[in-house]
Amino acid sequence: MGLFKRGVQASELDAALQRIKELEKENQALSARLAESEAKSATLHGLSGREQQLNAVMDLQNDNLKTGLLGIQGALALVVGDARSGLECSGGVSKDFAQMAGQSEQIVTELHGLADLSTASRESVNDLTSRAGQISSVLSLIRSIAEQTNLLALNAAIEAARAGEHGRGFAVVADEVRQLADRTQKAIVETDSVIKGMQQNVDRVGDTFSQLLEKVGVLDQDTCGFKQRVDETNACVVEYFSNLRRLADNIFVSLAKVDHVIWKVNTYLSVSRKEPAFDFVDHHNCRLGKWYYEGEGKEFFSTSPHFHDLEQPHSEVHGSTRDVFATLNKEQLDYSALMPALRKMEKASELVFDYLDRIRGDMEHAKNG
Repeated sequence: MGLFKRGVQASELDAALQRIKELEKENQALSARLAESEAKSATLHGLSGREQQLNAVMDLQNDNLKTGLLGIQGALALVVGDARSGLECSGGVSKDFAQMAGQSEQIVTELHGLADLSTASRESVNDLTSRAGQISSVLSLIRSIAEQTNLLALNAAIEAARAGEHGRGFAVVADEVRQLADRTQKAIVETDSVIKGMQQNVDRVGDTFSQLLEKVGVLDQDTCGFKQRVDETNACVVEYFSNLRRLADNIFVSLAKVDHVIWKVNTYLSVSRKEPAFDFVDHHNCRLGKWYYEGEGKEFFSTSPHFHDLEQPHSEVHGSTRDVFATLNKEQLDYSALMPALRKMEKASELVFDYLDRIRGDMEHAKNG
């Protein structure tokens, strides 16, 4: 019985030893797996740390890039504002020059009319002088006839005196004829005096018109020269303001591009920080949207063939950022949804840049055409 009991105990001891060996093997296996897990955990922890450091570097880089771009954006916005203010003020100057050119044209036209009127008046004076000369010639003829009539009357009176009583009636007639001839000569003298006075006045008027024509001619030349200088200056002013507007438009296009670069940087910062880094606005309420829908874009650029092409990609840039923001609300980023949205944003942004350049080129071609 004792031997049996000792045999049972020995058997149990062997079984226990065997179990201990098995447990030791399992423990070794568990230790190995634990060590492997710890190694993997350490590796993952190292990777996570490096990822965090990399994200910190990227955040710093994006923040500095954003700060620099915001500085450029502010400078461009000031330049655009100054250019617009200059254009508004210079618009009045341009209108004044155009009005001055129009008034100069009107003055030249009126001077030409005055010169024509003076020439016509001078011709009328010359005609009047000619007619006065003709009247003087007629008066000379009448004077000659009166003298001859007076001489005939005198001869008739002599003959009547010789005839005595028979020539008395004829003497009366001869005396009347002589008196008529005398009155005619007196009238001729008075008329001739009036005609000569009129001729003198006409000559003075003619001289005055000649001087007036000369002065009008000089004034016409001076006015034409002034008008030419005004026209040349006005053309230069128009060209200058056209170049200023073109410069302002080019700067605005650059500003719109910088705005979109900042928009994309903010979008990537939002992904890095896993939260929105800026306040979202739709494509109607950003700077480019206001320019496009209600500002100078609509007023001055809507005739471009590519103007309406800009709306779709511009809308997609904002829509893609909205899709990116939607992925940030989840505990872990869904890269399968995030990456397509970012790619769509980049592609749409490239199209926005391209259409802005095309619109600017269209208007440049229209101005030069």
